[in-house]
Amino acid sequence: MEVGEYLVGIHRGGVGDHARGLCFSGCAGVAEGGGGGSSGAIFSALSFGFAWGYGAICFGRSVDRLGVSLANSMVTGLSSALAVELPFTRLIAYP
Repeated sequence: MEVGEYLVGIHRGGVGDHARGLCFSGCAGVAEGGGGGSSGAIFSALSFGFAWGYGAICFGRSVDRLGVSLANSMVTGLSSALAVELPFTRLIAYP
């Protein structure tokens, strides 16, 4: 399939099987757990994604209540403090 034929197919409202195959070939087996990742890695990705979303919601609420300047200052200070402390806890736990 040439690029021109592909673009004409998209313009007419249809996407060919070739494009559909390219889109979903990377997702094959993920629902069954056979996507190449271990269950621990998938659990970590889901956990960190949940924490990221929760943090984004909390940040949005803090900006609404405190204002942009104070909320950004507090988040920067908190993330700096955690960035200093968390490596030390890993160092102590796994010398």
